[in-house]
Amino acid sequence: MKALLHPIATLPEWTDAFLNYDKTALANFIKAILALNVALNRVDNILGRPMNARTQDAVGKDLADSTLEALLLSGKSRKEAMAMMGDPAKRSSCEVVR
Repeated sequence: MKALLHPIATLPEWTDAFLNYDKTALANFIKAILALNVALNRVDNILGRPMNARTQDAVGKDLADSTLEALLLSGKSRKEAMAMMGDPAKRSSCEVVR
């Protein structure tokens, strides 16, 4: 209501919000896609979709699941994340944490 009572004072804010709408909408869309990717991964996990067996054997199921989820949250697709986790160089960096 205050914004309506003082339109001249809030005009710069309205202009900025209008001009940045596309950027804000895209950022929100990307966040939603990342969250959906993580949710789908959790469903896959519950349904027993297999993970890279060598990765799971090397670092353990819990760390492998956590690493996969972190990679998904960072914007990787499941396919990209699984490929990274299957790479021996990447896997060896996880073994240090273990």
